[in-house]
Amino acid sequence: MVAEAACLPPGLPVAVSGGDPARAEALARAAVEAGADMLLSVGLAGGLDPALRTGDVVAGSWVIGPGEIDTPCPATVPVPGAVSAVVAGADRPALTPAEKADLHARYQAAVVDMESHRVARAAADADVLFAVLRVVLDPADLAIPASALGGLGPDGRTRPMAVLRALARRPGDLPALIGLAWRTRRALRVLKQALAGATGFGE
Repeated sequence: MVAEAACLPPGLPVAVSGGDPARAEALARAAVEAGADMLLSVGLAGGLDPALRTGDVVAGSWVIGPGEIDTPCPATVPVPGAVSAVVAGADRPALTPAEKADLHARYQAAVVDMESHRVARAAADADVLFAVLRVVLDPADLAIPASALGGLGPDGRTRPMAVLRALARRPGDLPALIGLAWRTRRALRVLKQALAGATGFGE
């Protein structure tokens, strides 16, 4: 989303997929065609490892996901305190603790997002370096409220009115939405600090 992209240091070329896996892959391939020699998948993620909490930083060591995607991350983002771990990709959101537990058991991954696996495939096909840096938003034991699902547009911008309309239909989601908003602010703050503290990207 746009808020994640804003955490990157100025001057870096950025593409925002809006949480759309196919768009993430298309943008990654377009970046390579434009001359990029490294792709970085950066943003927030859902926790799969029960030990991880909101704000924990994960540097991907491997990416695995649907479509026979199973590839190492040949580059790293050197962030102090980051956990090096497997990142799972998914083509649809993992909203419930049960869905997250299933992904954790299937892939032995620490976190899940909807972009890294597609960017990894584009990088592997083009033989360019690839790295993942993700910050945990929702821990493994936390469900995402249904009212939040329409809150992100295809351009990566938040859509508060869509959330309010959904909330009018599901008023019981309000406490969970408030909690999610707090976690989002915290995770984005950590992401910005992590990227500011990175000394550079390397093998």
